Amino acid sequence: MLKKLGLVISITLAMVLGFGLTGCSDSETASASEIAEGNGLVLVSEDNFDGNYICTFYDPDTNVMYMFASTTSMGAGCQLTVMVNPDGTPKLYQP
Repeated sequence: MLKKLGLVISITLAMVLGFGLTGCSDSETASASEIAEGNGLVLVSEDNFDGNYICTFYDPDTNVMYMFASTTSMGAGCQLTVMVNPDGTPKLYQP
């Protein structure tokens, strides 16, 4: 009985780890324009450094700037963050 329970737990953990460690392929990654359209943002800049994809957007209603970063190294994934000034206030877009 104990051996069966250990086997079930081992198989379950292997499946969870298998699904958790899989990532998106390049064909599944959204483009900067798709990200902007889907969120009502305006694209300011877009760069690609050795597989690290970085975009800057701003919200046309508030002028608050956002940075989106996606990396393929070490499975880090994607991040979206508000850009801030040195004093911690949100950075505003100025054309």
